Amino acid sequence: MSQIESEELSLSRFRELVAAYGANFERWPATLQEPARALYARAPEARALCEQHAPLDAWLSLDTSEALPAGLEQRLLSVPQQRRKVLPFKPRSLVVPALGWAAAAALGLWLGASDIADQVATTEDVSTQAAEATDDEATDDDEQLLALTTGSFEDEWLETP
Repeated sequence: MSQIESEELSLSRFRELVAAYGANFERWPATLQEPARALYARAPEARALCEQHAPLDAWLSLDTSEALPAGLEQRLLSVPQQRRKVLPFKPRSLVVPALGWAAAAALGLWLGASDIADQVATTEDVSTQAAEATDDEATDDDEQLLALTTGSFEDEWLETP
């Protein structure tokens, strides 16, 4: 007789086993069936718990699915034993991505080192030039630039002619 059979089954352990195996003791491990039946016979809580799980057991027993084909289990068991084909590493495969990264880096260095940034007028430069112009020297373009840089422009300037 094993240790599990000799000990009485506690109600909390019975609750766990019913949740795992259901209310039908025939589905339980053989070593736990007799202690479960004994607890069921003497404890009303155990009977209530089995009655609570009985509808689920009945529903699960309605399963009428067909048996799996005979060779399916063998095919499934052989899947992990198959080796993946390892593709050989070819240094040539790195050439195209490396050239792309090199071109991007060269373009970034060229733009960073060129004087394009110096040629672009900043907002501060435009507002300073427009503010320094006198009323006689100011043109419509200067006024529009000043208005656009300060954010105080009129809607009529945004309309295209």
